[in-house]
Formats: sequence, structure tokens, C-alpha cells
Amino acid sequence: MTIHPAPHLNGMAGAFTALPTADPFGQFFNPAQLATFARQNNFAVQFYPQKTRWLPQFTFSDFTFSSTAAAFGYSSDKILRDVSLSFAAGFVKSTLDLGNNIWTDEAGNQLGTFHSDETYQQFSFGMGLDWYIKFNMGFALKNIKTNLYPTNVGIEDQKKDRSARTIDYGFLLIIPATDLLNVKGFSCSSLGQVQPFFDLSFGFSVLNVGDEMHYIYENQAAPFPRTAAIGYGLSMGLDGHVWDTRLRLIKADWSAEARNLLIELKADESWNYVAFPGKINFKDHVLLGKYDQYITIYQGYRFQLLEFIEFSFGYFRGSGYHPYIKTQGIQISSTGIGKIFSARIDHLILKELLNKLSVSYVWSKYSSTETSHPLNGTEFKGLTLTLRGLF
Repeated sequence: MTIHPAPHLNGMAGAFTALPTADPFGQFFNPAQLATFARQNNFAVQFYPQKTRWLPQFTFSDFTFSSTAAAFGYSSDKILRDVSLSFAAGFVKSTLDLGNNIWTDEAGNQLGTFHSDETYQQFSFGMGLDWYIKFNMGFALKNIKTNLYPTNVGIEDQKKDRSARTIDYGFLLIIPATDLLNVKGFSCSSLGQVQPFFDLSFGFSVLNVGDEMHYIYENQAAPFPRTAAIGYGLSMGLDGHVWDTRLRLIKADWSAEARNLLIELKADESWNYVAFPGKINFKDHVLLGKYDQYITIYQGYRFQLLEFIEFSFGYFRGSGYHPYIKTQGIQISSTGIGKIFSARIDHLILKELLNKLSVSYVWSKYSSTETSHPLNGTEFKGLTLTLRGLF
């Protein structure tokens, strides 16, 4: 539930509570991201071509992680003057495979082996309203199943139903500064065929809101990792023409956010949930990027060229991450090339296919200055199929 499942977004440390993204995995970080997806696309699916080896620095080698995400979106034309609506639904399924385990009795005698894993399925819905400023909101339901021990362990009062549900919700505000200046009569097109753009965004999400999870005993339970996240994002770049084709020539993004686990541990080892935003201070943690024993900071930046190639970098540090974890990633997309070739061919079917379909491949990696850190060397790979302009 806390592993970032997004190969593309992991290159920026998964700092996507507030930076708008059309990636179908964006809903994991903030279900309000689905409205951004709907403004640009109608359908997308992203999957792992091979499982990620999880905690690769540990001696055991059979821990793996895999995930798949899909999203369906629709954006209306202006229903009123200067007002548009966007709707999207999404799905994420992730599995942490913990491999084969040995089952022993109290004397240490081997009784057999069993396979353990944890899986969740997330169903999300997002809605957006565009009225000069873009307002996004979203909601998600997670169904969680855990299989950490054999079903017959000789414990009479064990919890038989090892499943639970949690919810996520979030909000995202996007301020298209360039568009607002144009509305006010300040032209931003003085560069001729090149059009600059600048967007500012703010967002928050609350993830894994639920009661508690039972594993073995009915009277013993663990809290869900209920998490508050608050952040902001900046996007800027240039739109222009390449061979008479309108393209996003260059784009740069920056994102920063703070997260806090909304759980208070007491001296008697009991716990309780705390209210949003927990210990997050907007100035110190979000704007200044300060971290401490309670707050984890996620920051990332990326550069995109001609809607074809993208390089991303980031890090997360703070609670639970000492030393900090660096991230990097690269994505190759057919979007830009498809637009260029579509404008230069006459074959109707191929022209439509190049305009409406894109395929991308992404690779991202975690690294640490401490080579023995469990996350050091973790790699994610993903393939994405996207359809747009269908309706």
C-alpha cells in the first residue's frame, strides 16, 4: 500500500500529489489526477513487462513487486461559457510477492512450505471543472488481501478473513498562468510561432483511510498506513511547430511535497489515528523542504523534448529514509513522432492511428549512497498504451 507502483512517475520520486499528470498510475498518489488524464486522453493502460525485484540488497531473492493501471476518461466541450467538465475512472492492481516460506513447529521441525503475498485493487473516480482555473477532485476505494501465513496453523481463534478496505481522497488546483494572462489581454505569443506556457499547481491527498487490519488473532490488529500529503508543482515550456506540426517543443517540471503518517504511537504500544494534516507545516515542510522524524519530503524534476524523450530525477528523505533515496528515470514515447508523421501522410487509417494511439516505454531506478540500503538498485520498467481523441 505504500510502495510506489508507477515506473514513469517513480523517476521523480513519486512526487505527484500536486504536479498534474496523465499517467494512469497518477491516481495512486492522488485520485484527483484522473481529471487531468480525462482532459488529454480517453483510455490508457500501463503494465510491467517484467516484475520488479523488491529489496534487491537482501540475501533472499524471491521478493517481487508488480502492478497494472488503467484509466478511462471523457472531457466535455464547454457546457456553459468558459466552463468544461472532465470525468474519469481508474483501476490499479498491485501485488507484493513474498515468495515461498518454511512452516515449522515450536521445536523447529519443518512441516511444509507456503507461499505468501499481499495484493490490493484500487478503484478510482475523478472529476474536473475548468473555469479559468482547473479544479480536480477524486476518490478511491482499495480492496486489500493479505496472505502471510498458512490457513491451517493450529490457532483456533485466528482471523479467517484476511481482507480489508480503505479509501483515498484528494484535491488538485491547477493555475494556467499563461492562459489567464491571455484572457486579461496580455499576449504571451510575442515569440512568433513559439508559445510559452507556465502552470502552477497545489494539491493534497489522504491515503489509506480505514479502521484496522487483522492478520492472525481477532483481538490483535495493526493500523493502516494512513498518510497525508501536501505539495505544489511548477510546469513551464514552449509550444511550437515542427514540419508544420504543432508540438510541445520542450517542457520542464518541478514538484515538491511533504507526507506524514497519520498515526500516533503511545507509550503503552497502543496507537490511534490523527487528523489531517498531521504534523505537516506548509511553510517549513512543503515550501522550504525541511524534513524530520515525522515528515518525509519528496521532490523531483524532469525535462521533456518534442513529446518524444523525457529525463527525470528526484529524491525522498526524512522519516524512515536515512540516508536519502535518489531516483532517476527515462521515458521514450511515440507521441511526438506520431504527430509529425500523421501530418505528412495521406493514408486515412494510418493517419488516424498515429494521431490517436501512442506507445511509451519507461525505466526508473532507486539508488542510495549506502550501497547496502535495501532499496538501492531497485528498478522499475513499464509499457503504456494510450488512446486519445476517440470522442
